[in-house]
Amino acid sequence: MRSSQIQLSKKKNREIRTNFATLLADIKNPIEMHEFLESFLSDNEYLGLSKRLAILKLLAKGHSYESIQDALNVSSATISSTANFKNDKVLAKVIQKLEVDDWASDLAKKIISLFTRH
Repeated sequence: MRSSQIQLSKKKNREIRTNFATLLADIKNPIEMHEFLESFLSDNEYLGLSKRLAILKLLAKGHSYESIQDALNVSSATISSTANFKNDKVLAKVIQKLEVDDWASDLAKKIISLFTRH
């Protein structure tokens, strides 16, 4: 989607952003969210946003630029521009939530494997 050269008023800008954020917050089911994002965003937009989040996650885990480049097929410039967001307080909370989700998922897999070995 190309951006219009005509700027929105601050009030209208805030209104449409709030509407969008409210919609996203109302979608609680990950499958519904995935379906919405696939329908609403282009493949490149969805992949780009997903990669930015993955970059932040890997940086938070201490991965090197080189390992991130190899894992996600991104340039060092992309990693660098995304790394600028790493210290943002809001994004730090998101990364923390993702780490908790990863921990819970790993724990669930371990528990399931204990019961499925027999």
